Amino acid sequence: MNPRTYSELPLDSVPYQNPTVALFKSMLVPGLGQIGNKSYIKAGIAIVSESIFIGAIVHWAKKTRDAKAAFDAVDPDSVDIRGTLYNTYSDYKDKRNFYSWMLGTAVFLSMFDAYVDAHLRQFPAFRNRDEGLSWEIGPADKPESFALKIAWNF
Repeated sequence: MNPRTYSELPLDSVPYQNPTVALFKSMLVPGLGQIGNKSYIKAGIAIVSESIFIGAIVHWAKKTRDAKAAFDAVDPDSVDIRGTLYNTYSDYKDKRNFYSWMLGTAVFLSMFDAYVDAHLRQFPAFRNRDEGLSWEIGPADKPESFALKIAWNF
């Protein structure tokens, strides 16, 4: 008995992740929805980007707290110093908020990608695509020359 390839399986017997489960997995743990979809490169990108944004938020939140404490510790009558400290505090807070928005955007994109990818895994065109690195050598546009075409599908 010949084993059938993944692309020859009937649609109702194709193993795939429930799209809603993929969405929530990706929302709770960075890259987990992509891992369930077997999109390991996307999972790595999600894990790294979300980790970087979380690290930046923690860094700028600490600097914001320290700047706020320094601002509160200064005598209210020294206007010049308080103005400078307030500007520093405001800059740090803006950076913290920027990275918070970037994290929210990265999480949303990761969730959306996991959801859509889980839906697409059910279709034959998606299952039949060649995954990995492929290359082709053939004639180019100019006579007596060849072209090397390299594609990486993931």
